[in-house]
This record gives sequence, structure tokens and C-alpha cells, in this order.
Amino acid sequence: MSAGAILNSSLGHEIDSHDAVLRFNSAPTKGYEKDVGNKTTMRIINSQLWDIIQENTKEKIQPNPPSSGFIGIFIMMSMCSEVHVYEYIPSIRQTDLCHYHELYHDAACTLGAYHPLLYEKLLVQRMNTGIKDDLYQKGKVILPGFRSVRCRRRFWFP
Repeated sequence: MSAGAILNSSLGHEIDSHDAVLRFNSAPTKGYEKDVGNKTTMRIINSQLWDIIQENTKEKIQPNPPSSGFIGIFIMMSMCSEVHVYEYIPSIRQTDLCHYHELYHDAACTLGAYHPLLYEKLLVQRMNTGIKDDLYQKGKVILPGFRSVRCRRRFWFP
């Protein structure tokens, strides 16, 4: 993630050791390699599609889209057998710095104002199969990929 809390984490080498690394929006790696690494396999950019949606409906829409981080997590879960996510759920380094590469401070970046971050983070925390201490120290969760999830029953949706 691009959270400000990843600054001074020294997680760059660990992040780069993964098979694939997903980056978000305009978050740079140059100058931040020690903390975020420099490997980039895929990048998701939040395109702010709400104006287009509003133009095509008569009802007033309350923009409250999922975060690009949440969308990215689910994309990676659909492609990988296991997904490691850093600082989506804040570690002991939690800060009100929104992104590691910007000097913009706002607690709403972690707690959620524009996105339903609280609900997203609670769901991700419930799905975590990783070590509790990693969550506390590194903000790291390990999520099973969808292909590794086995359903006991068949489901039918009308």
C-alpha cells in the first residue's frame, strides 16, 4: 500500500522478494526503495468514475467507492494462491501521513472518509491467515487466493 506508515519500515527487500508487486496510483519507488522496494508488476490507478456513473442515471448517487487498495487486493487474490499486503491495516507505525510520497496529513486517509475503509479493513483483518505479530509490527496480512479457497457446498445464485 502507499500508506505513510510504510516510511522507515525497511520492508523494501521483503516486498521485492514476492513474485508480483502491485502498486497504486502515482506512488513512486525511486528514493523510497529501502521502505517500499522498486519492483512493480502491475499498477492500479483510481480513475474517479463517479461523474460518468452520475451522468448515466437519474438518481443522485452518493460516491462511496471501494478504495483502489481494496480493489487491488481482490484482483491479486483472483490471480495468486496467496497475497501479502503491507500497511493496509496500520502497524505500530500508524501515522496521519496519507501517503509515503506526499506531505499531506489527514487521519481520514487511514480511518476513511471518501471510501468505506473501516469495513474494508475489518474484512481484510478477518481473512488474515498470517501471524498476529506481523500485523502489529509490519502491518502485514496474508490472504488466501480465491483458487486456494475450497467451498464445502455448491452455491447457486438466481
